[in-house]
Amino acid sequence: MALLGPVTAAPSDSLSICLANIGSGTPFISLLELRHIDNHLAYQDANQSAALLFYSRYNLGSLTNDTVRYPQDKYDRTWRPCNGYIDCGTWNFTSSSLGIKTTRGDAYEVPGVVMGTATVAADNFTLQHSLGYGLNSSVQTTFYIYLHFADFDYLSGNGSRIFQVRADGEPDSDNISPAYLLATHVHFIHQLAYPGLYGYFNLTRVAGSTLPPILNAAEVYIPINLSVLATDAADGMLSHH
Repeated sequence: MALLGPVTAAPSDSLSICLANIGSGTPFISLLELRHIDNHLAYQDANQSAALLFYSRYNLGSLTNDTVRYPQDKYDRTWRPCNGYIDCGTWNFTSSSLGIKTTRGDAYEVPGVVMGTATVAADNFTLQHSLGYGLNSSVQTTFYIYLHFADFDYLSGNGSRIFQVRADGEPDSDNISPAYLLATHVHFIHQLAYPGLYGYFNLTRVAGSTLPPILNAAEVYIPINLSVLATDAADGMLSHH
């Protein structure tokens, strides 16, 4: 069973779904479920002209075989465990049973069971996250990446955990310093330098930080231009003569 989870914005009070034959046989659908994201601050890259096509989503600190979905996740996002991820074996892991808080109006509302586990850089300096190959060997793939953090260590004195997102060796974010037991979210865009290139990004500890990078969960999407894919209002309608 294939599960696809695009994020899109309805152009009006209704939403049209179109399945098209792209040369692989007659399209069909077994089940269609819609989830309303009731916070306009979440996934702001999805709008009436562009949708976000689901690429990957991982509960990166989990070492179980459990997949997290509804009811733990109110939006029914599928959080796969770390053991289904290619780099899992090279990381260190940590967890907290104290509960992760969210700020009022938290846009993403990542489930507490997901935020309560995390990966930590094994070498104390760099945590590398693989993105995989671009979808098309002739087109530069652009990834929209959403990272979710919470620190489990109460830092006192000179203790600090500060790092940056780096892709292709260049910073893709400001300094990140996750709060203690509080969900923090960072979003950035990364385009592969060449078509068909294998993509990745690093969380890299900055000078002066005493603790390594930490990452609780990650979501990756690929944008789809809807301006050229709009469904004709008459598609699928039965003609009467």
